[in-house]
Amino acid sequence: MDRLEFARTHQERWPGNTIDEDCVIHWSAKIGKDGFGFVRQEDGSLLKIPHAAGVTIEKDVLIREYVTVDRGVKENTLICEGTKIDHHCHIAHNVRIGRHNTLANGCIIEGSCEIGDFNTFGAGVIVQRKVKVGSHCIFGSGAVVTKDVDDYSVMVGNPAKLLRKNV
Repeated sequence: MDRLEFARTHQERWPGNTIDEDCVIHWSAKIGKDGFGFVRQEDGSLLKIPHAAGVTIEKDVLIREYVTVDRGVKENTLICEGTKIDHHCHIAHNVRIGRHNTLANGCIIEGSCEIGDFNTFGAGVIVQRKVKVGSHCIFGSGAVVTKDVDDYSVMVGNPAKLLRKNV
């Protein structure tokens, strides 16, 4: 059995999903599920936002057990080359994760975030929706990132604060 056979047969059947041949996706990962997106109407009720795009996963990506990657609303959720995602992580809709990032177990990247290249996320890091993260950053375990982060930042705490520059 080739490395992607399980992922190809168990991912959400969505025409927009593209997974490079050189990826390793473990048996229980869910790729291309419908995102959790709602808009509140005038009467207070919630209306589901359709997620019509897919997921693109580039070469040499590792996705471990129990990871979910939601498909995008209009553009594909993107995980770029060389990124490694540990078990129990959630990548929400419209997220763009750059090249060669590592996400330790339990990380949550909320909707519409943009993550640069060569970042290290400790266990349980949460990046709140629409936050932009630069490149070459380090996030301490349990950090809750509520604001945009510049390149070469070392961030810790809840809410995450700059500890020092990573140069």
